[in-house]
Amino acid sequence: MKRILFIFYINFILCFLAACGKQGEFVKASAVTDEEAVSNGEDESDFSESKEVVADDFDGDKESEESLDDAMLNDDDSTDNSEDDNTGGLYAVHVCGAVVNPGVYYLDSDSLKKDALDAAGGFVDGASLEYINLAQHIKDGEQIYFPFEDEVDLLEKQSDDNEAFDDEAFDNEAYNESDSEAKGATDDLKQSSYDASGKLNINRANKEELMTLSGIGEAKAGAIISYRDEHGGFKSIEELKNITGIKDGVYNNIKDFITVD
Repeated sequence: MKRILFIFYINFILCFLAACGKQGEFVKASAVTDEEAVSNGEDESDFSESKEVVADDFDGDKESEESLDDAMLNDDDSTDNSEDDNTGGLYAVHVCGAVVNPGVYYLDSDSLKKDALDAAGGFVDGASLEYINLAQHIKDGEQIYFPFEDEVDLLEKQSDDNEAFDDEAFDNEAYNESDSEAKGATDDLKQSSYDASGKLNINRANKEELMTLSGIGEAKAGAIISYRDEHGGFKSIEELKNITGIKDGVYNNIKDFITVD
């Protein structure tokens, strides 16, 4: 009986040990599976994070390219605007007559004739201060002539004479014929008023030709002709300064464009 119990006891112990071994293997296998799962989870997390980083980099590059394109467009717009600002908005005007510094000036398109006068240094002595409307706006390419006082007085006198002449009766046919003859004589004179170098001969020039000179208006042109007739012509161009209203400023502007016999 004792032997049977001993055998049974030994078998029980062996069965118990065998069962424990299988359970340990199961636990070890479970642990390995968990570790692999954790490892795989970390890899998937790393892969997801990598995908997110690549996507962010791609979006960032795309945004950078769009920003660069916008910047280039803005630069082009600013360049175009800069060119428009540099080339537009300025008018060229020729200021001459009774001013300190006659010449061509570039002024803003909304400038007044007073601005043109200021640019030329203002009036000289003897200038007519009210003949030109200084509140008028300038025009691109125009010549602004500021007359002298004696020119305005002579012009007003001639205007009064013309009105008196219009009141008189005259023969239109005879007048037109004499006017045509005078025009033909003027054309012949004009052909011989300039020398080979293109300078105007003040001993042969008529009033209209003299008025093409800078600073010479109708009154001064008439004064030049009167002086020429009274003194038998000019001996030198410097004699022009003997005429009232023609001073150094006007003379210096025209001396290189005139000559005498």
